[in-house]
Amino acid sequence: EWEKVRSQRAVRLSIARNSFYWFFHLYMGHYIKYPTAEFQKQMMSDVTNPDIEQLVIVAFRESGKSTIITTALPLWAAIGQMQKKYIVIVSQTQNQEQQHLANIVQELETNDLIRKDFWPYDYEENEMGVSAITLPRLGVRIIAVSREQGVRGLRHGPHRPDLIIADDVEDSRTVKTREGRDRNFAWFTGELLPLGSDNTKFITVGNLLHEDSLLMRLRAGMESGAPREGTRRRIRLRAPLRGRAA
Repeated sequence: EWEKVRSQRAVRLSIARNSFYWFFHLYMGHYIKYPTAEFQKQMMSDVTNPDIEQLVIVAFRESGKSTIITTALPLWAAIGQMQKKYIVIVSQTQNQEQQHLANIVQELETNDLIRKDFWPYDYEENEMGVSAITLPRLGVRIIAVSREQGVRGLRHGPHRPDLIIADDVEDSRTVKTREGRDRNFAWFTGELLPLGSDNTKFITVGNLLHEDSLLMRLRAGMESGAPREGTRRRIRLRAPLRGRAA
C-alpha cells in the first residue's frame, strides 16, 4: 500500500502537500532509522503552523533538527501548504551554508521522487560565494548565506524572503563572552529580522550553548511579549533525550 502511494504522482503529491510529516516519510524516508519521536513530530507540526510567525528550536545533537528543518523543510515549503517563494537558509560560516545547500542538491540529484516532482532546477554561486537553487517550475528560489557574507538586501524578483531558517548561527566561541552574545543578538535583530516582511516565517534552530545565548534571549523575548520579538510567537524547548528519526 505504501509503495502504491509512492508510485502514483498525483496521490503522493496530494498527501505530501497537506502534511510535512507525510512529505518527509514519502520523500525522505531514507533518513529515518528509528521510529519518529514525539518531539520530532511536534517539531514538524510547529514549523508548519501558520499561526507561529517565529519559532525557536533548542535541540540536542543528533536530534535530526538540520535534516528536518534545513534539508527537508525548504523543499516542502516549495510545494506544500506554505507556498513559499524565497527561502533563505542562514548559517554562521560559509562552509556551513554551502553544506546546507549541497544537502538539498544531493536530494535533487539522487532522490528519484524528488527528481520527478521538483525538476528542473538551476544551481548557481556568485562571486561572493553565495549559493542558490532555483526551481523554475515552482517559481521558488532557495538561497544559503552566512553571517560572514552578510544578509542585507536579499530579493527574488518581487519577493522578499518569506521563509528564513537560521541554523547554528552562533557557536561556543561567540557565546563565551557577554560582548560576543550581545553581537549575536544585535546581528539577529538588526540584520536578519529586517529581511522579512509581514508574511515571513522565521525559524531559528540550534543547540543550547549558554543560558544567555541568542536562542535563550529570543525565548525570553517571546515569553515576555517584547515588541518585534514576541508577537504571536512560540518556542520549542529541548526535547527529552530519547528516540530519534534521522
